[in-house]
Amino acid sequence: MAGFTLLDGSGNVILEGNEVVNNPTLYVDATNGDDANTGSSAGAGNALATLQAAADKLNAAQIKGVATINIAAGTYYACTLNLDNVSAEQIKVLGAGSGTTILSGAAGSGSATTAAQDHVVNVTDCRFNELKIKDVKIQYCLEANVFLQNVTGKVSLEDCHITNCESSATTAFQITNGCVVADNVQNLEIDGCTIENSQSHCVNANRTYVDMVNTASTLQFPSKDADLKGHCICLQRESTLEIRITGCLFKGNGVSGAGYDAYGIWAILFSKVNLWLGAGGLTLQNLKEGRRSQHATQVLLANASTITYTDCETNITELTGSETI
Repeated sequence: MAGFTLLDGSGNVILEGNEVVNNPTLYVDATNGDDANTGSSAGAGNALATLQAAADKLNAAQIKGVATINIAAGTYYACTLNLDNVSAEQIKVLGAGSGTTILSGAAGSGSATTAAQDHVVNVTDCRFNELKIKDVKIQYCLEANVFLQNVTGKVSLEDCHITNCESSATTAFQITNGCVVADNVQNLEIDGCTIENSQSHCVNANRTYVDMVNTASTLQFPSKDADLKGHCICLQRESTLEIRITGCLFKGNGVSGAGYDAYGIWAILFSKVNLWLGAGGLTLQNLKEGRRSQHATQVLLANASTITYTDCETNITELTGSETI
C-alpha cells in the first residue's frame, strides 16, 4: 500500500500501511489532475489524472464499505480501469455523464483504433456486493471495451454508452469478442445503456447471469464492418438472460433488412432466455431473427404481445424450441 493516501468516511487521511480503509472516495480529473496527487478531493493539486491511478489504490487497499471514484468531465485517452483480485462491499465508478466523461482506449484523438488497447475496463478475480459503473462513455478498444472475468457478485452498467469495439468474432463460441464480455460473472446488470458499433456482439456472456431491468436500453449490431457471427446478445455455456424492462431496443444496422445477418439473441450450450416484458416491451428491428438457439437452450416468454418486430426476417415466437408461458 506504500506511496499513496486515502480518506475514510469521516474525511480523515489514512496513510500507507495495513489499515482497513473505510469508505474511500477518490477524484480523477484529466485536465486538472496529477497522478502524484492523493486524489482525496477534486481540483488542481488534489485530483488524480488517470482512472488507473485510482484503481491502483483500490487494488492495494483493504476496503471496507463503499469505495467511490468520481471522474470529472473530459476525454481520458489510453484509459484503463484494471481491478484484479479486489474484494469490496461496493465500488462505484461515477462519471459526469455519458456525453461528457469519455473513457477511450485509443492513444489519442480521432476515431482510429489501431493503436488502441484491448480493454478500458478489465475486472478479473474480484468479489463485490456490487461494482457500479455509471454515466460514462467507453469507446475504441481492440477486444472488449468492458471485460469481466471470474467475478463474484454484481457488476452494474448504468446509463453508459459503450461503443466502437474492433473485436471480430470468427466463431460464435469465442468469449473474448464484444463491446461487453462477461465470463463467469455472477450477475451482470444492464440499465439504461446504449451498446453499439461493435464488429461482433454487443454483449457476450459465458456462464453469466445477465439482467436487463426496468429502464430502456439500446443494443445495436452491426454498425460497421458486418460480421456474420455478431449479435445483440450472445449467451454461451449455461448463461441466463432476464429481460424485465420496458422500452428496450435490439436492432441491426440500416433499413429494409440491411442488418439481417444479426440476431437479437443467440443462445447456445444450455443457456436460457426469460423475457418478462412490461407495457413498453421489447422492439426487435432489422434483424435476421429475434432469437437463435442451439444445444438445449430455452426461451420462456411472458406478455409476448409486447414484443414488436420491425423489418425482421423471422419473429421470435415462430422459432422452433421457444415456449410461451
